[in-house]
Amino acid sequence: MMNKRFFVFRNTTVEPLFNDIQGCSFSGYNDIEFPEGFEYYVWFYLLPFISDKNLLTDEVSFIKSKVDFIVGKIPKEVQLICFTLEDLFPFNFYEENAALQQEIFRYNDHLYQLAKEHKNLKVLRFQDFVSRYSRSELIDWRHYYLSLVSINPKLSSAFQQWFLKKIDALNAVRKKCLVLDLDNTLWGGILGEDGVEGIQIGNTYPGNCYSDLQSFIIGMKKTGVILTICSKNNEGDVQEVFRRRKEMKLKREDFSCIKINWDDKPDNIMKIAQELNIGLDSMVFLDDNPAEREMVSKMIPEITTPDFPEKPYLFHDFLDTLYHDYFQIYSLTQEDRQKTELYAKNTLRKKEQAKYKSKEDFIKELGITLEIREAEEINIPRIAQMTQKTNQFNLTTKRYSESDIRNRLQKGYRVWYASVKDKFGDHGITALAIVKQDEEKAEMDSFLLSCRILGYGIEEVFLNQVLSLLKEEGTHTVQAKYIPTSKNGQTENFYERTGFKTEGETNTEKRYRLELSGFKRGEQSVIKII
Repeated sequence: MMNKRFFVFRNTTVEPLFNDIQGCSFSGYNDIEFPEGFEYYVWFYLLPFISDKNLLTDEVSFIKSKVDFIVGKIPKEVQLICFTLEDLFPFNFYEENAALQQEIFRYNDHLYQLAKEHKNLKVLRFQDFVSRYSRSELIDWRHYYLSLVSINPKLSSAFQQWFLKKIDALNAVRKKCLVLDLDNTLWGGILGEDGVEGIQIGNTYPGNCYSDLQSFIIGMKKTGVILTICSKNNEGDVQEVFRRRKEMKLKREDFSCIKINWDDKPDNIMKIAQELNIGLDSMVFLDDNPAEREMVSKMIPEITTPDFPEKPYLFHDFLDTLYHDYFQIYSLTQEDRQKTELYAKNTLRKKEQAKYKSKEDFIKELGITLEIREAEEINIPRIAQMTQKTNQFNLTTKRYSESDIRNRLQKGYRVWYASVKDKFGDHGITALAIVKQDEEKAEMDSFLLSCRILGYGIEEVFLNQVLSLLKEEGTHTVQAKYIPTSKNGQTENFYERTGFKTEGETNTEKRYRLELSGFKRGEQSVIKII
């Protein structure tokens, strides 16, 4: 698939923008033939540089009719990415003539309406890229007149980075957690020296910069970014800040995990990762102190530690880059919106578990309920997201886009998911099985669980139920694989523990087989299935 990754529909020369991206092919100018077999189809039409705005207005209508044709032709299980139209040379002979801008607005709005109707269509705002550059940077007239290259080839590297990050955002490939220092990071000044009333946060400089930074971070939290604190301070003083400084936009409950003490920050960050059960490579650490950043970078090389601005008035550009480099996402699932609450409740579960003599007693007390359903269109974004983000308990670690999931459903794959609840609340969709079914045989394509629900025996109950459903439908034999990665070692013997027999083993995979004739669904008195 990787050698046929992107097929680009274009009306001018755009090849230089995709130079270093492997697996790209291009249509002829204005050609709308649809070749099969590509992972993504990209609609990337640019307005020509014509002085006559009436002709350009007609051109927009023409492009609209062509994109409608393509949207109607491409199967629903195929991913189509459409760039918005932008007027790269917005010259006008008289200011009153706004017909072209109105037509461009209608065209772009039409793309977003199409995206609502066709779930396989995603819209990329080309304005996000072109707005970074002046017209003289954006357009090289020599290249345009020699080879119809509208965008300056010198920007090809920047474009490719921008474009590939957008693809990651479409697939929910991003960091999970933001680890925040406090002094001179979330507020100005040093709490231990300046006191609760002396730190800078509010409406005047530099406090207004920190207020805006906090507002931006709250926005990140709403997109599913987990917020944590790692600070060398007295915890009681920090609690006073949250209680007494009304200018604080961030509240204590916005943070899923808090480490405020005088231990080394690498040690505290390791504890945060352990408590949240997330990988160190999914975390980004913000600290104004270069020495602290260097210590964390050297002791935990997996963590991302960007340079923090030396001046507060540089926060906006820094935060924009931070989000787009590490945290951007195309659309939100319900689990994203509840991420802080979900991880905070996980912390409560771990504290509660310490009160019980045995893990088994604690699991009984939790009252875990599994609701197992087959995938529907509304669940596909979350299902695809799980394949992209789940690493620890993932037997094959196959990464699928939304269109990949639709494609497999179209081919007859069975896709089951489990929503998990307990007395603390709803975990959401956190378990997934993708099964290739062929008459009396079936193959476990993917089997995975979110790190939030590991340790409660849910994986065995879920697999047990999937196998029972397959047996009821006449499946005799189930095959499965374990494909090792650097992160899924805990699943190495999972299939052996659940009754599968090893068929073969190489350096890259283990193969298993289970005959369902002797399989019986176990009694489940602790975890309830509905």
